[in-house]
Amino acid sequence: MRVLKFNVNGQTLEKSKDCDFDHIVAGSKNYLKMHFSFSDELKGFRKIARFSDDEKEDYMPIIEGFCNVPEEMLKKKYFRVGVILMNDDKYIPTTQQCIVQEVIS
Repeated sequence: MRVLKFNVNGQTLEKSKDCDFDHIVAGSKNYLKMHFSFSDELKGFRKIARFSDDEKEDYMPIIEGFCNVPEEMLKKKYFRVGVILMNDDKYIPTTQQCIVQEVIS
């Protein structure tokens, strides 16, 4: 299993510097996960990962910092990921990061 790591600080989503984002191959299934580390100010918020490409959007709950990548996104050359934070009347979207996948035919 491969885990891509991100840091979330307020509305900013960044790729973790200690994580290798190279050579991700499209077409895997139940293999790619994401881990998000959140700043202290975001404790108590519900957290949802938002995945998108040029055609579709999908959402996955973030549980204890982790979520799976939706299978549809793993078939693409690239996809974007962002986080939605919700608490009472607050709705806070983050910036997005693009994940490039190598397509092997």
